[in-house]
Amino acid sequence: MTYPDRRQARHRDPDDRQWPIASARQAAPSWHDATPPAYYPPRDDWAGGEPVQRSADVYRGYQSPPPPPPTEYAHFDHRESVPGREEPPAPHDSFRDQFEQQMIGDWAPPVSDRQAWEPQVTEHDLYWASVRIQAASVVREVNFKHCHVAFERLGSRHALSPLCVILLYAAPDPRQATGFRMFHTVRHNYTGPVYDNVERLLPGLTEVARTNIDHAAKTGRRWDPRGPERSMVNVGDLDMPRTAQYIGTALASLSIEHRDWHTSARTVAAQPVTTARTGSVFDLPGQAFVLLTDGTAMHVRRDPTLRFGDDGVRSTHTLTPGRSYHRLHSDLTDSGGEQTRTTWRLLTDLHDTLTAYLLRDHP
Repeated sequence: MTYPDRRQARHRDPDDRQWPIASARQAAPSWHDATPPAYYPPRDDWAGGEPVQRSADVYRGYQSPPPPPPTEYAHFDHRESVPGREEPPAPHDSFRDQFEQQMIGDWAPPVSDRQAWEPQVTEHDLYWASVRIQAASVVREVNFKHCHVAFERLGSRHALSPLCVILLYAAPDPRQATGFRMFHTVRHNYTGPVYDNVERLLPGLTEVARTNIDHAAKTGRRWDPRGPERSMVNVGDLDMPRTAQYIGTALASLSIEHRDWHTSARTVAAQPVTTARTGSVFDLPGQAFVLLTDGTAMHVRRDPTLRFGDDGVRSTHTLTPGRSYHRLHSDLTDSGGEQTRTTWRLLTDLHDTLTAYLLRDHP
């Protein structure tokens, strides 16, 4: 039996023993079923030009088979027993330990020594890790705002010094996820030979703190660096609750090693606007030295040229408790150039003076 031309819809003579084709769509076989359609009867079903009516059993071989059931991947059980394959162990409490020991190999310590290489994290560790993270964020924000204001006042009578001292406080707050809220106060100064020099600014503030402590002891009153009397700061969260506890001090600087603030700022301010890439205040870096009452020392660097993923924070204590991959800098205060080591030493004197007086009644 020959099929008619699909481009034509016509009826052939019954003597040709071919079923009349109504359209090309009916003549084309289905993509999902290659069996002949049921309306193609065999040759012996013709009698006198008319098809013979027979029972449905005759055409059973010409009917399309039922579609196969869809594959049910969701019911596939990967734990099904397979010959030659070892059965996985039943889940239990130490399944994770055995799995890690099997996957890591011989270089990892045994599971029994997990306490040695994965120390337990306490509430104290989580608290101070949160304090370090928030302290680094606060000093970075203060340094950034300081950079903007100092750049706007550059060359005026009220130009700011590139150095400022930050006092950090924390008060319990059950509404916060960390259980506490951090506050800060800042001491800004106008630019000058005294306030632009670390070796004259920090010893001067340390001497002021000691003088205020001696005066408070003679008068029988309690001295507070936040004021209102003999205050050491002039901006910040001055209305913080008096129950907030002192937790550290920091020195923020707009100058970094081998890059002075006045030189960098004047270079950006004096550049012509017709350059290919005009620099701005966002291109000026900064840094901060932080000391906390738990013995943590942190160096926070604010630099737009840092590589992706580098937050610019170096700390002697971890910011992620329980994670062994966090790199610690135990010799942070003893590393760096001579100016950096001098800054750490002078800042430590101020921090120890404030800590010994403000936390003498606290454990």
